[in-house]
Amino acid sequence: MLARPTKVPSASRTLGAAPFAYILVASGIWWLVRGIPAVGRLRTGSVVGALLLAVIFGLNMERYFGDYIGGLPYHGVSINTEIAAYVDRLPDQTQVYLAGCC
Repeated sequence: MLARPTKVPSASRTLGAAPFAYILVASGIWWLVRGIPAVGRLRTGSVVGALLLAVIFGLNMERYFGDYIGGLPYHGVSINTEIAAYVDRLPDQTQVYLAGCC
């Protein structure tokens, strides 16, 4: 997965494993935050925990908004937005019919 950050697995395949991953990550961060004050001060543990959460948040945002959306067709712009922009550029007398499916 790390070799190809633009390839995102199907949500249906990750749905079963996600809760276990969340629990493992949260317990690891909680263990770290609770363990550091035993060595140092309480403030040090809180700062390290907040720093870890900020780094994780930043990496996730960069991966989603940078790599993933950039790799989508039309770079995440919906098709209906493109169609509406095209129709707006047509002359005023032009009639447009849209056929849908499903």
